[in-house]
Parts: sequence; structure tokens; C-alpha cells
Amino acid sequence: MLSQKTNPRHTYKHFLEYAKILSQKDLDFDIALTFYYDETNNIKKLHLKKGDFNVDYSANFVLGGFAFNGEKPDLEDIFEGISLQPNIHEVKLKFIARGDFEACLTSRNLMTFFSNLSQKPLYLHISTLNLLHYSLVDIVDSAPIPKNLLIYTKSFKAALYKACWENIVAVTPILVKYTYPNIPHESLVDFVEELMSVISPFKSDKEFGPSIEKLHELLAIGAANDNLPFITDEEDNILIKGLLDLYVRPIYTFKNSQHIFDNEGEIKKQLSNHPFLKDPTAFSNYIFLDSKEDKFIQMSDVTVGLIGKFFKFLNNHSIEVITAKIKVMTQTQVENLDMLLRMFEKSFAFNEALIYFVTPLETQVKIAKIGKLRNINLGS
Repeated sequence: MLSQKTNPRHTYKHFLEYAKILSQKDLDFDIALTFYYDETNNIKKLHLKKGDFNVDYSANFVLGGFAFNGEKPDLEDIFEGISLQPNIHEVKLKFIARGDFEACLTSRNLMTFFSNLSQKPLYLHISTLNLLHYSLVDIVDSAPIPKNLLIYTKSFKAALYKACWENIVAVTPILVKYTYPNIPHESLVDFVEELMSVISPFKSDKEFGPSIEKLHELLAIGAANDNLPFITDEEDNILIKGLLDLYVRPIYTFKNSQHIFDNEGEIKKQLSNHPFLKDPTAFSNYIFLDSKEDKFIQMSDVTVGLIGKFFKFLNNHSIEVITAKIKVMTQTQVENLDMLLRMFEKSFAFNEALIYFVTPLETQVKIAKIGKLRNINLGS
């Protein structure tokens, strides 16, 4: 799980993930940018409490904001034209738009903000993590997948997530019963069979069925050999212990860039103790600032907060429902949606490394299809 665990298996797993990211030739991590950050939906911890999730598992954690290349842009007019109470000294999303994603898109203040923002030489950057998806991926990562099937790993994860999402009422008691992800070694076979029996209807699904069928086979082999390493010897029902690695990743991968975070004491302390960042001479590329004094962080709060709502909108609706909703949006909603999507498009065109998804494949497909619907290039 994504956490601050000292378990060497997890530290090594995260190191391999960073190494894999850096090896992608089409992504530019050597570029020197200045990144500003804020966050939304920082749950601190996701666990199963009294037989249910302690927080809304349908949300995404989002860490991100804006980056620029070279000289710092002037933001003196970034909130110009927005109706704000005179006693507001720190701009946040709630002062510009309220409600769920669709409600926020009705805001004229949001339109003004996006219009001001579009005039600036800034690039959106985000790291986003789907809570339920990440809580389940260690099941797939534990499976003894042969080399010739490794190319299907993302498909296995997408299928498992979809099947569990659709059957979450039945899946949750199984996770609780077997103290997932700390399943007793002697219970691995029973856990696999019970979980797969609940999601077995998906084996007949045209899109996900073959992946569920093969994953069941691989997990059964691993369980029979007491070899599902990432779902044993952990902590009872602690699905995500922390989100620190989402902060570490850009610091570690964009080593030539400067990273400026909202001043959050606990994150500051945890970063200084992280095994990858302990050497201050190797990693002196991040600082913390008070958001009350910095418009870049306030601007990031507004945008990242909206993007958090956007991902919840994506998670909770099928692409068919999303398409139908977009087709009946008001002019203001459509204009705000398009300006948000164009931020993604601009960053993808500049450097795809600025956008980092820890989400099911389905989410990325939805984003691409929304882009196609609005004639905005957001991938295939």
C-alpha cells in the first residue's frame, strides 16, 4: 500500500516504480521548472472501520497546481473580476464555486478565473490517486504473473477494480473478514476463492471477463504456494496508511526543478524523514510557503479542488451517463469544462510527465472520450 511503512518490500516497490517512470523516453524529467502545489481529499489514512470504509472511497486524492518555465509570471490580476467578499484574504475554491462538479461549472466566477488563468504562461501538473483502485492493486501485484503476461497487468488491475466497484457491498465484508491486506497465510486460498466467487459474474463480461478469469488462475497458484507477498504481513484493514509518496515522487523524478508546497507541518516532517530524501545535499529542491501569502498556491487550491470533484464525477458515472450530462449542460458549464480540459491538453502537449495518474484505465479512457466529444486532444 502507499504509505510510510518501513517494510523493505514496499520501499523497493516504490523505487522500482520511480525507476520505471524515469526510463520512459518520451517524458522529460530533466527540465527545470518551478512547481507550486496544493492538495484535495487528503484522507491521511484509508481503513475498514466497523465493517466499512472510514472515508468516501469514490474520491481521488489530488496533489498538484501549476508550473512555469523560466521567469516567474505576474499574478497580480489572477483574481481580477471575481466577486469576492472584502474580508477574504486567502482565495479558495469554495469562494469561487460550490457544490459538486456539475454545480461548480455553473459559476461565472470560475469562468472569469479560468479566463484570467489562460493568459498566463503556466502549465497544469497533477498527481492523482483513485483510493479504491490503489487499495486493491496489491492483489494483482502479488500474483505470480509470468513474463509473457506482464503486458496485461494494467488490464488485470482495471478488471479487478471494475468488478469490485460494481460489487462493493459484497466485497467489503470479505476484506474485513480476512483483515485485508494482512491476510493470514493459512487463509490465502480461502480469501482468493471467496473474493473471486463474488466477482465471478464478471467472467462473462466481454471486456473484463478474460482478465478476471486469468487473474483468478494466477492468484490461486500464488495462494496455494503461500506467495501473495503484498497482502500478507501488513496491518489489519489498513488499506492506505498515508499519501506521502505522492509528494516524494515529483521531488525525486523532477530533480532539476523547484517544488513549492503549502506549509503543512506534518508533511514537512514526514518528507524530511523519508528514506529517499534523507540526504539534504541530494534533495534540496523543495520548500514550504504559507498559502495566505502566495497567489500561486491559492490558484492551485481553486484548480486542484475542482479537479478533485472532476475525478469523483468520472468515478461515479459511466461514460454513457457522462456524455448525456455534457450534452445538456448550459453554455457556462460547457465553457468552464472546455477551459479545464484545455489545461490538460496544454500540459500533455508540453510534457506528459506533468500529469500522473494512479487510476483505473477506465478513468483515462473516459477523459479521452470527453476530450473527443469536446474536440480537445486528451489522448486516445
